[in-house]
Parts: sequence; C-alpha cells; structure tokens
Amino acid sequence: MALKNLFCTVLTYAAPSSNYRGESEENRTIIQKVTKGDHEYAVISPESMRNALREILALREQPMNRRRLFDEEQLAVQFKEHPDPDKYADDFLFGYLVAEAKEMKKLKRPAKRDSILRMNMAVALHPYRFDATFHQSPLNVDSPWKNSTTSALLHREVSHTAFQYPFALNLEDCKAKKSWTRALLAAIGIGLAG
Repeated sequence: MALKNLFCTVLTYAAPSSNYRGESEENRTIIQKVTKGDHEYAVISPESMRNALREILALREQPMNRRRLFDEEQLAVQFKEHPDPDKYADDFLFGYLVAEAKEMKKLKRPAKRDSILRMNMAVALHPYRFDATFHQSPLNVDSPWKNSTTSALLHREVSHTAFQYPFALNLEDCKAKKSWTRALLAAIGIGLAG
C-alpha cells in the first residue's frame, strides 16, 4: 500500500504582530526573528501554534489532557493524567515526552510519542523594519502595592506582515483517530490561517 501524505503551506492575512510571551530585554519586548539573506523576519514558534491549536480543539470539545494555567508566576501547564493517545486528542496529535518513564512503563505506554502533525516555524513574508510602539506604565500612587517607584516607558517591537508556515500529516498515522484529524484540520483552517 502506498503511503499517503498531506503537505500544506498556510498563508495568513497581514496583521500587526508582537511577542506576547512576556520575554523582554529591560523594558523592550522582543519579537523572535530569523535572518534570511540580509534581512530579519519575524517568526512564530511551532510550540505556540500547537498551543493555539490545543485551545481551539478544547473549545470544539475534543478531549484534551493538557491545559494552560494562567494564574502562575511563569508559563505553566497541567495534565489530567499520564499521556494517553487513545484517550486524548492532544496526546495523539501533538505527541508527548515523559522524562520520568517508570509510571509509563507500568501503564504499558511509551514514555514519548512524536507529533503526527509536523510543523515548522511560521515566517513573516516581509522583513522586520524595526517598527515599535511605546506605551507608558503609569506611576502607582497611594496604592497598597507598587511595581515600581516611577512610571516607565515600555518599548514593544511590532511587525505588520502575513506569515506562512508548512505542515505535514502522514495519513496512515491519522487512521486510528479520523475524527480528531478532521477536527485538527478544521482548527488549522479556522484558527491559524485567519
């Protein structure tokens, strides 16, 4: 039987983008970039796109093992239980790695599973032009708490561009969970392409 693969390139519409992950240098929020030729281009990581797909799939009532926690001091996630690709769409579609493998051995499941959704970075179509926005964080006066003793000027790098990214699926890998694969393709079409 011949293997069947689906290879696609998604092209988004142009929109302003910035780094919302909270990474910064002093008061400057940095866009992640790669260099092609003589120019830098904004990029979006496959990890952040997979996270967006997880959230879309959860909203579409697909069974998710992992969820993002927003009330922690850092990026954090919580799992309902050990990964189970037969029970959870995200474990099946996006894979997992359990570094402490003893429990997975007891459960007779592999400690790691590759993602069946192969993705690369989303790369901007237009070079980064050193565009920026400036925002002022006000001085907090006569309040029970303060983040700073002065107001601050916040510098955020921005880029107005469309992005493109490739993805691939081996359809043989998808056969076991066709409904989850259909939901994934719909999520890509709805969420990440525009």
